[in-house]
Amino acid sequence: MKVFLLLSPDPIQPLPSIIDPSVGAAVTFSGLVRDTEEHRPISSLFYEAYLPMAENSIREILGQLSLQHPCTSFELLHRLGHVPVGELSLWIRVLAPHRAEAFSLLTHFLDRLKKDVPIWKTKPST
Repeated sequence: MKVFLLLSPDPIQPLPSIIDPSVGAAVTFSGLVRDTEEHRPISSLFYEAYLPMAENSIREILGQLSLQHPCTSFELLHRLGHVPVGELSLWIRVLAPHRAEAFSLLTHFLDRLKKDVPIWKTKPST
């Protein structure tokens, strides 16, 4: 599986479409900063990461998940620093021959990302 990762303070610009005749499913996920956190109004969130470990953890998780959910490609853009309400904090695209594998890999990955990858959401600003 091809993997592309970018963790950056720059605003997220989703990647252009990929044309690959072996791909039958392209599943994307966009994570947006909402206007409340823990029932309090906010204007932004702050994300920080331990980059080498975060990237290694993501690759390790994908290696494990791809054994059960074979996909063609995985692309992740994660914003770091202050992310205002309404802006993308996370964008993922999974390409696979079939939709079931793409949705399954994405769902399982998102659960593991929150739990196992050293990317932290810190005190929101109001």
